[in-house]
Amino acid sequence: MSVPALSLLIMAKKSPPRMLQVKRTAFISPGLKRITLSGQDLEGFPENSSARHIKVFFPLPGQQKPVMPTFKHGRPVWEDPTLKPVTRAYSISEYDHLKKELSIDFVMHLKGPASIWASEAVEGDYLAVAGPGEAGSFLREGDFYLLAGDLSALPAMRVLINGLSPDSKGVAIIEIESLTHIIDLGRIPSKFKISWVLNTKNLNFLLSEKVKQMDWPEADVSAWVAGESNNVLEIRNFLKSKGLKPGQYYGIPYWKRGENEDEYHQERHDIMDGKK
Repeated sequence: MSVPALSLLIMAKKSPPRMLQVKRTAFISPGLKRITLSGQDLEGFPENSSARHIKVFFPLPGQQKPVMPTFKHGRPVWEDPTLKPVTRAYSISEYDHLKKELSIDFVMHLKGPASIWASEAVEGDYLAVAGPGEAGSFLREGDFYLLAGDLSALPAMRVLINGLSPDSKGVAIIEIESLTHIIDLGRIPSKFKISWVLNTKNLNFLLSEKVKQMDWPEADVSAWVAGESNNVLEIRNFLKSKGLKPGQYYGIPYWKRGENEDEYHQERHDIMDGKK
C-alpha cells in the first residue's frame, strides 16, 4: 500500500510536539522495554491511538529536556542547529486516554541513541513526541490475515492481533533472536496461528523465506508486514506475485541492516511513499 511518509512537518501542522515525562518503565522481555509517559501536554491527544506512528525527540547528552523547535511558515526551526534533538519514528504500543498515559516499546539492542536512552530511562526523565500520524486501518478486512515482522514490529503487531474479531483466521510470523523474546500477545483469535521464527545467526532473509514457505490460503488475504527493510521489500514483492494489490497489504520498513535511521531516513520514506 502506498502510504504517506511519516514526517515531523505533517504531524507538527496538526499539533506542536508534546513534552512528557517518564512515569514508569518495565521490561516486557529481555529485548523489549516499555516506557510509559505522562504529562499535561497529553491533553487532547487522540483517543484511539494505539499502533499509530509518532515522532520521538530525545535529549542530547547533558540535556535534561530535548530542545523543541519554533515554527516559521509551518516548518520546524531550531535557532541553534547544534541543539536539534535526535528524532526517531515509533509506533504507540498503548495509549490510555483516561489515565493520560502513552507507552512506547523500545528494542534493547543498545546500538543507537533511542535504545541507549530507553535502557537508562527512569521516572521523571523527559521525552517529547509529535503526532500521532494519520488514523486508519492498517489491516484491510479479509478472510485470512497475514502478519509478518521482527522484534521491532512486535508492539504494533500485538495491537493489530488484539483488534481482530474472535473468528478471524490467519497467521503471524515473528522473527526473534532468542526464545526469551517471546511475549504474551494478549487476546489471540482461536483460528489465528502464531509462528515464532528463531534467528540466532542473524540471517538476512530468514523472515521473508519463512513467509514464502507458508501454505498460501485460497482466500481473500489481508497482509501487514514490518521490520527490517530488505525483508519488508522481499515480502512485499512476494505478496505482489500472489496477486495482492495495493490496498490489500501494508508494508513499513522500520530499520535497515547496517544503517542507522539518519542514514536510512530518505530511503524509508521513498519505500512508504511507493517510490521504491
